[in-house]
Amino acid sequence: MKLMMKTFLAIYVGIAITLAILMTTAKRGEEDLLFVSTKRVSRFLAQKEPRHKYHCKKDADVCYLEGSPGSTCCNNKCIDIKTDNKNCGACKNKCKYTDSIHAATGSV
Repeated sequence: MKLMMKTFLAIYVGIAITLAILMTTAKRGEEDLLFVSTKRVSRFLAQKEPRHKYHCKKDADVCYLEGSPGSTCCNNKCIDIKTDNKNCGACKNKCKYTDSIHAATGSV
């Protein structure tokens, strides 16, 4: 009976030590993963800017700042409705294939 208890105790201690070692090495691996580079890999993701610089949802005056892409606030982004094909003369008014931006805005 004492031999059996000593055997179980030895197995229990061995498993506990093994798990402790595995947990510490797993945590070290997770720490290394936290500092992985955030550089984009896909060329398709590189074409779109994920974080638009000029958000105008709370303050439309942001669109009038120097360097802003346009003076119209549409979908929380500053756009120029005179040159943007996705907003043909007005917000959320997509230009049709045969339409042009100049016809929609009345400019030449």
